[in-house]
Amino acid sequence: MQYITAELKVKGGKLVRVRVAFDESIVFQVQITGDFFIHPEEGLDAIENVFIGMRVPPSPSEIERLVNEVVTRGNMKIMGFSPNDLAALVAGAFA
Repeated sequence: MQYITAELKVKGGKLVRVRVAFDESIVFQVQITGDFFIHPEEGLDAIENVFIGMRVPPSPSEIERLVNEVVTRGNMKIMGFSPNDLAALVAGAFA
């Protein structure tokens, strides 16, 4: 198992960090931390779970699409980053 971490200062100066656990081809876990809020709070778990099983390296467009789907389905509010920011951060961590 391998781990990578990355962080991004998004527009407005908020910091978002990710830690990704993966093997050579599959993401097993993603932990998202930083200066943001998600309502309802359990929405963070749903967003992190979107990544499980993704092929490495993940596609930014696929990440953004899946995060948007889970946010819409869960009627979530995210303050501090956008799905696009998260997609760029995670995909960029593998670059």
